Amino acid sequence: MLTQKDQGWIEKAVTKVVTSILFTIVNQRFDGLEKQFYVLGKQFDVLKNQVDSLGEKIDLLPTKDEHFRKMDEVVTELQKSRDEHVVMRGQLGNHEERIEMVETHLKISPKN
Repeated sequence: MLTQKDQGWIEKAVTKVVTSILFTIVNQRFDGLEKQFYVLGKQFDVLKNQVDSLGEKIDLLPTKDEHFRKMDEVVTELQKSRDEHVVMRGQLGNHEERIEMVETHLKISPKN
């Protein structure tokens, strides 16, 4: 049978070993966490730089009002061009009729 002194010594030794083992396990886990946090920090820095870069590029884009104002100008120019095309087509038809009438009157055959 163990004496009380031996039991105390064994208890202290077991406590010391268990504490040492637990301390080692906890340190290993914290080391792993530190590495993971370091990697996450680097990834966060890269992501932050990309977001900042994207923000700078977005600032170069026109606002919604600027975009619609410019589109109004473009559509207005397109409509003017279409209207002018219709007028020119009418004038061309008129000129063709007049030329045919002159050719008929002068008895000139049209050149092909």
